[in-house]
Amino acid sequence: MNSHYKLFFTFTLIKIIYIYLVDAIAEDEDQSTKLSINANSFDLTVLKPFFRFDSLMFVNIANDGYLYEKNSAFFPFYSIISKGLASGLKTIGLDIHIGYSFLLITFVFQILSIKQFSILSKLVLKNQRLCDITLNLYILSPATVFFSAAYSESLFMFLCLAALTQMYLLVENGFKILNGQLAI
Repeated sequence: MNSHYKLFFTFTLIKIIYIYLVDAIAEDEDQSTKLSINANSFDLTVLKPFFRFDSLMFVNIANDGYLYEKNSAFFPFYSIISKGLASGLKTIGLDIHIGYSFLLITFVFQILSIKQFSILSKLVLKNQRLCDITLNLYILSPATVFFSAAYSESLFMFLCLAALTQMYLLVENGFKILNGQLAI
């Protein structure tokens, strides 16, 4: 499993460098997607590439709640736990920008989703070599670029994989699934 985490950290570092390079080279086509919440210049420089489009909605929900109807498309759990983390860190003396808590939550749930994917693949595939291949493909998937921004995708993926693992274990232990519902 250590080689998977080395691959994950290496690929994450490459994605972060890529995100900063693209931000430095490419001009924004949409100026309305800038991080403009209370932040000092260092925070804006560090956080800006990771906060575009939907991630700004999550930040606004965490800071101000649901002010507009368009915000209702964004489930509040990600905003709630990110704001809770920032508040919890503030109570122990670490007054950080809320953007860092969003990125920390994203990073932690990305690691947890890799662990959960590993557990599920071992249960289903029952072949270590296949498990390693599928886990490497999961880590190197181009879609994981969304796991590097302040989006709820890593949280969603972890919860989906955890639910699939529990469903698999329930079915293995004799529960039947009828019309999408568990039955004994």
